[in-house]
Amino acid sequence: NEDDYIQLLKQGNSSFEAKSRIREYHNDMCRRFGVPTEFWDTYDPKYFNDNKCDLNLAKDALSRLDGVLLLEHSRNMFDKIEKSLGFKSGEGPRKAAKNKSKNPGYLKLKEELQQLIRELNQDDLQLYMWAAGNQR
Repeated sequence: NEDDYIQLLKQGNSSFEAKSRIREYHNDMCRRFGVPTEFWDTYDPKYFNDNKCDLNLAKDALSRLDGVLLLEHSRNMFDKIEKSLGFKSGEGPRKAAKNKSKNPGYLKLKEELQQLIRELNQDDLQLYMWAAGNQR
């Protein structure tokens, strides 16, 4: 229920229970790459206990990867992957994906919930924009 999520997100870091339940909605991508851990493991206590993201550390971690796949650019990324594996463009194995999610999608959520999600994910948005601008 969207109203339950709204109340949960409004609680923020006020309690351990709220903190543990909202961590996946709170700059998850930035915290995953911007917390100094050996592995990008959501079970690592550093990931869980540190709700803050180090945006520069996250950018550095992503920049050291061979590639970052963004769904909006998947056609381009598949072409690059195929080329690196020696396939001609469009020759590699592909399977059409069909979205089976029951999730109504962000734009169909209540405006209040959309606003809370945007507020909680400002670092993720900045990291995404940086990564999208640095596609190689």
